[in-house]
Amino acid sequence: MLFLAVVAVTLLGATGYMVLERWDFADALYMTVITLSTVGYREVGPLSPGGQWFTVALIVGGWAVVAGVFAQVAQIIVQGEVRHLFEKRRVGRMVERMNRHFIVCGFGRMGERIAKELHERRIPFAVIEKDSDKCTVLRSMGIPVVEGDASDEKVLRGAHIESARGLATTVDTDAENVYVVLTARGIAKDLYIVARASDEKASEKLRRAGASRVITPYTIGGRHMAQTLIQPAAVEFFELASGRGDNMDIDIERITIPPDSPCAGKALSESGIRGETDIIIVAVQKKNASMQFNPSSATVIESGDTLIAMGNPRSIEKIGRLVGATEAGG
Repeated sequence: MLFLAVVAVTLLGATGYMVLERWDFADALYMTVITLSTVGYREVGPLSPGGQWFTVALIVGGWAVVAGVFAQVAQIIVQGEVRHLFEKRRVGRMVERMNRHFIVCGFGRMGERIAKELHERRIPFAVIEKDSDKCTVLRSMGIPVVEGDASDEKVLRGAHIESARGLATTVDTDAENVYVVLTARGIAKDLYIVARASDEKASEKLRRAGASRVITPYTIGGRHMAQTLIQPAAVEFFELASGRGDNMDIDIERITIPPDSPCAGKALSESGIRGETDIIIVAVQKKNASMQFNPSSATVIESGDTLIAMGNPRSIEKIGRLVGATEAGG
């Protein structure tokens, strides 16, 4: 609207000079522009008394419009900067208050998908991203974000890695992911770290760097497609169980038995887990990392063991309280 006002004043000025001074359009437009801009270039020609009064009116009226445009543009810029600073500070406070959260390094296609899954499950998380444009988008969505290089120790500490539950790194290259894992492992010795790799060679390097688990999307994707061809019903069930369907309210959680758990040293049948909760114990991972799938009722669970439990979220919370875990998943 303001732009149209400037155009209108310019055309009005040019028309006035064409009528009063009998100039052609080019000269009249030139005279109007140098008058409104006050640059002080030479006049096209001597002005008649009417032309002089018209020039005075054009300067007064035209500059009122131009000044209004400049003021509006300045206001938009200032408001945008203030809003940006406010959003940055608000999101920064969200990150500062975080505890037992997850950290997602890189907001590419895979990082965005991870963030979406965590957001839908209302699990606290923060994103580390070095692209300032993506950071602006994340802040506008109310997602906690730390701007910077995820392999930088200062940046990781800014995301409160010391109090995080886990970290997923999906930055651009395998080499960058290795650096992120090395830095994160150096800060948090017991942190659960998941890293993306492009191939098996990179997977081995990431494991040596300290990744708890390495995901190779092409390998997993190919295996999943093969399983879908061979056993479509089973794949559909696990997709529903993992929360990708709308018809089942089921979670799969890792629950670690703490040292002071009342269930430690007892068989599953004696622990009350199966009797007091609607939970399926899919597997028991022992402290030596061996995995017992579909454990029998006589399986003894010990402190440090991890139960892989499947059930609705309320039952998951109940079993966490029963075994004395601070929270499911940890």
